[in-house]
Amino acid sequence: MSGMYLPGKKTTFYNGNEIIGFIKNDDFGKLFFGIWLSKKTSEPKLRRALLRLP
Repeated sequence: MSGMYLPGKKTTFYNGNEIIGFIKNDDFGKLFFGIWLSKKTSEPKLRRALLRLP
């Protein structure tokens, strides 16, 4: 499964090349991907655990 966030538009989820769903909410995409990608995440412990960081 993978996902793509288009700021201001939607977040789309894929299984391989097949679209399995999408969410039209800009806040969702920012917050969902921010858990893993943002150094300013609202959940630093979860981010470290997911990325296996100390």
